[in-house]
Amino acid sequence: MDNVFSKLRSTLISTVGNTAQVVSQVQAALPGNNVTKEYEVVKHIASAGPGFLWKVYSGHKKSTKQEAAVFIFEKKLLERYPKNAREQVLENLRRGVNQVTRLRHPNVLVVQHPLDESRDALAFATEPVFASLGNILGYRENCPDADSLGKLDGFKLDELEIKYGLVQLCDGLNFLHRDVKLVHRNIAVESIVVNASGAWKLFGFDFCVQNESPEGSEPFWKLVEYNSYLPPHAQPHMDFLAPEYATNARIGPWCDMYSVGVLMYALFSGGKPLFRNGDNYEIFRTNAGELEHLTMNNLSCIPIGLRETAKMLLSHNPDIRPEAGQVGETPYFQDIGVKTLSYLDAMYQWDNVQKTQFYKGLAQVLPGLPFRVNLLRVVPCLAKEFVNPPMIPFVLGPVLVVAEEASAEEFREYILPGLKPVLRIADPVQITLIFLQRMELLLSKTPAGDVREYLLPVIYRAIENPDPEIQALGLSIVPKAAPLVDYPALKNAMLPKIKTLCLETKLLKTRVQCLLTIGQILENLDRWLVMDEILPFLPKIPSREPAVLMGVLGIYKLTMDGNKLGISKDVLATQVLPFLFPMCIESGLSLVQFNNVMSVIRDMIDRVEADQRPKVEQLDQMRKEQKSAFQSTLEAGAVSQAKLQWPGAGDSGSSSSYFNGIGGGQKALPPVADDMKAIEWHGAPSESSNSKPKPSLKHLSLEEKQRLAKSLDSGSKAQTVQPIVTPPAATRIPQSSTFPSIASHQNASSNNWPGTSVTSPIAHRDLTSSLINSNMNAFGKPSLNQVQPQVQSPTGFLSPFGQQCLPPPPAPSQNTRAFEDLLPRPGGPKVSMNDMMARAAGPVPLAPTVVHSAPMRPAVNALSSKDIDELLR
Repeated sequence: MDNVFSKLRSTLISTVGNTAQVVSQVQAALPGNNVTKEYEVVKHIASAGPGFLWKVYSGHKKSTKQEAAVFIFEKKLLERYPKNAREQVLENLRRGVNQVTRLRHPNVLVVQHPLDESRDALAFATEPVFASLGNILGYRENCPDADSLGKLDGFKLDELEIKYGLVQLCDGLNFLHRDVKLVHRNIAVESIVVNASGAWKLFGFDFCVQNESPEGSEPFWKLVEYNSYLPPHAQPHMDFLAPEYATNARIGPWCDMYSVGVLMYALFSGGKPLFRNGDNYEIFRTNAGELEHLTMNNLSCIPIGLRETAKMLLSHNPDIRPEAGQVGETPYFQDIGVKTLSYLDAMYQWDNVQKTQFYKGLAQVLPGLPFRVNLLRVVPCLAKEFVNPPMIPFVLGPVLVVAEEASAEEFREYILPGLKPVLRIADPVQITLIFLQRMELLLSKTPAGDVREYLLPVIYRAIENPDPEIQALGLSIVPKAAPLVDYPALKNAMLPKIKTLCLETKLLKTRVQCLLTIGQILENLDRWLVMDEILPFLPKIPSREPAVLMGVLGIYKLTMDGNKLGISKDVLATQVLPFLFPMCIESGLSLVQFNNVMSVIRDMIDRVEADQRPKVEQLDQMRKEQKSAFQSTLEAGAVSQAKLQWPGAGDSGSSSSYFNGIGGGQKALPPVADDMKAIEWHGAPSESSNSKPKPSLKHLSLEEKQRLAKSLDSGSKAQTVQPIVTPPAATRIPQSSTFPSIASHQNASSNNWPGTSVTSPIAHRDLTSSLINSNMNAFGKPSLNQVQPQVQSPTGFLSPFGQQCLPPPPAPSQNTRAFEDLLPRPGGPKVSMNDMMARAAGPVPLAPTVVHSAPMRPAVNALSSKDIDELLR
């Protein structure tokens, strides 16, 4: 790849360098010359004129970009001539250019800019030129280097080109001899210029002789003797000069016809003339005498059909030589190729009817003509008719026949520029029809940019045309054009037009063709465009004929099986299958069509199943795993709940059990719990009976401390303790009088179910509960002294018959996950803090029925010591 880029880079640099060098040379040679001011000189391509003194450059006019050829003679070439001959050479060159500028004939070189002379050069501009006939035959004087010859390198004339070139040459000479009464005197290989279209043009009028006789009398041309003292380039080419110049005989048009005979010989002998005189006048005179003995064997290189004519032209007797107008009438020049080219050159003289008859048969003739003739001679002539719309349908056929043989480069250079304006013409409709019929050829040889700009509009016009035949042709071209179309144009222009035609047409054939076209361009579309534009469009087709259904089915199958397309299971299940199932019961389907529909439906169902089954299995497995995990959690919760039930007789108290479960029981606070129980039930312990330090009462208020002191004092004297009642308050009733020990468990049970407590009418100050409440507040749990359901009796007495189960108020949700790291980790399974709190709530015990009554009585009978003992048993 690097080598390729290196070659391209070197070629580009060399080309640019050569062009810059040429321009600099021309500017140096033509300082201040008007020709170089108006024309851009590009490349040195050939040489022409007497002694090939004129350098021919390709170029174009700066203002109009019109192609041209620039002829330049550099005066420094005169330095090789004697001083007395330099002015003669310059005068001959000026005379020849001025003469050709005045002449106007199809076979005379057309001058676009007249001669302009500067201090260093002569220059003028003409129609585009390929080369001189001498350059084609191998003469390289004043030519570009071998590396810069370009198309001239290895160029050879075809026999038809020679035939028609000679006809053109004789036609031009006939014009000079009969109409202008001019003798050229230098018909030679350097005086014939082949233009860019391959036509032969007369040039080199440097030595021409005008008729000197008055008008109406017999023409007379003065003899100009050959001067041996002048340089060869200041005189006619001696090898092509007629023998009359050696015998000082009378000169006239017959002298030019002798030169035509020598030219015929040179054309078929590789550029060699009949005699080589070496610019020696004596040898020239000797060879002139040999013409009397000229035989047919001396002309064996000339084709046999032309040999007789050539012998007559080379006769030493001027009266035997045919005139210019007679040469073209010989049988050798009467073949179909010469006639075809002659008709094309004379086309401007015909009317439309004559042109139509000629163009109808031209397409059959062109395959028998040389390709270069068709490309360079026929196509430019036909392109002139593109300005006449009624004649375009007759011209397009032959042009496209030539285009079929042309390479892509030749097509872009010689044919496409003329077709571009025609591609924009829509009327007459035959123009669009012809382009559609040969659209595949045009697509294969037209650059992508020109396809989008010129060819796609033709296809769009065809799709929108009301003629069904043109619509069908346009649709048939779309699959071939789709790869060359950029994606936005395909999405936003071409595809919508096809969909619109498919929905609106009333012709079954056109609708089926639209579906086939869409199926063929699927590979040029992406998956999302198909899902968004194609699939939703198919159910909207207002037709259920079997052919349409098969077209729709084909699109579905191609989309489903495409490597870069595919249809998702959701679309298959929700859109495609609901549309296809009704299709299978259409009565117009044949057995084969029905089988095709069912086969596609089964394939779609299998794909949906294959895609969905793994997901369903995965979801089912996840559900099973979740259910198993949930059951394991329930079993573990049941075990933990059994451990957290009411403590037995051997337990030290539910408060200790609860705090043991959360890491704050007897292990954490055994001295405080034991002392508080001793204070609560037995009064203040003595220092001698308990070696443990007394609990700190710094968290108790003054009122609480006073009450505690009274409680301890009354306990030691075995007197009745007055209940601490805050009137009005609800009377708290024990669950049943049949359980004398229930009061001893009420405070413990309140530790298991926070927010729910049942107290006795005789409310002792529970220091254990106070300590637990303070610790619970530290853990974020609600205290045991919060508002709880109360039981009120209308009589103020215990009423076991009024009890009923009331649900406890919901405890505020507490998130204790942050304390999990603070708890001890037992060897068993880990239970989160939230789970322990939930299990600690446990089953709610039956709560006493709350009966609202009037305010309590101000006085309450005190209990005796015997009642207290019975209650505590």
